[in-house]
Amino acid sequence: RAATTDRPAPAAAAAPGSLSDVIAELGAGEATPAPAGQGKVALKLQVLTVDTPLGHERLEATLGSMPTTSHLREITEPFKGVFFRDFTSLRDMLAHQKLVPPLSAEHKRKAEAMSNRDRGGGAVACALGHYAMWQQAAEAPGWTVVLEDDAVLQRGWTAQMIQHVLDKSNHDVVWLEGRSCPRMKDPGAGHGLSKSFSGGFGTTAYAISPRGAAWLASHYDFTKPVDLWMQERADADCEVSKDHDPNLPLLPFKEGKARSEIRNPLPRRRQQSWVD
Repeated sequence: RAATTDRPAPAAAAAPGSLSDVIAELGAGEATPAPAGQGKVALKLQVLTVDTPLGHERLEATLGSMPTTSHLREITEPFKGVFFRDFTSLRDMLAHQKLVPPLSAEHKRKAEAMSNRDRGGGAVACALGHYAMWQQAAEAPGWTVVLEDDAVLQRGWTAQMIQHVLDKSNHDVVWLEGRSCPRMKDPGAGHGLSKSFSGGFGTTAYAISPRGAAWLASHYDFTKPVDLWMQERADADCEVSKDHDPNLPLLPFKEGKARSEIRNPLPRRRQQSWVD
């Protein structure tokens, strides 16, 4: 499991004692200029997307869900992944992708087995994208928020409030969207927790410290789709409900209503009614 205790805190200004204090400082959830040394963020957001018309559209929708006053847009950048349909086959993608250094023969063999067993070449392409982002995040000075291009910011959340949640965590991986949280009953409304999963798994939105990113990158072996593997292996924080403001959605992000082309390179008309 990922090491999650006694880690050095990410470089950031000291956060107030509770999320309610952060909200009060920002003025009911709107990011305003903070006094020197207060309210600063030491994180970046990266949106995994693909270079297709639908990918561009979804990226714009993700950015559009972030109010211009929230400071989030300023620290968000796209991260171009690999699109399975740009290659003739899975082996062609594994041999010629430039996103990460060439995979070992063992990792290629496991990626082929995963493709045959689980979700096809799209799952491998998605895994390559997250794997590349982990490698980059391991060198970052602070937290990296990893988003897929169907992530939607929930109303009221700001960069400073997300930073506050991360600063209070004792973990190196923090889920920011509820499907992979094993104790979360309803991540979109209310703060009830249960021992059942919220319904499926997902990597739509999560945050990783440099140490957490290094652990993920060094341990992932392409045996399973990245969301299932992270759920099983990464020791992650889901319980951000403590000292949470009841007027806000429990977690900052939710998933969109149609599957992204990151892992599902299917015609758009077949995606409209799906939930990722």
